[in-house]
Amino acid sequence: MENPTTLLLTITEGKYHQVKRMVAAAGNRVQHLHRRRFAHLETENLKPGEWKFIECPKF
Repeated sequence: MENPTTLLLTITEGKYHQVKRMVAAAGNRVQHLHRRRFAHLETENLKPGEWKFIECPKF
């Protein structure tokens, strides 16, 4: 844990709401969830609500 209220978690494969269920199983709840990377694409410091075009060769 980074601090008492923050958890940094890395999973390589996720199912629907998997992280929320894992945290709930430990007796806690998720208030905010931020995906830093999807497949090989990183958010590159995008703020919530921001987006960018993805070029086809990246797929």
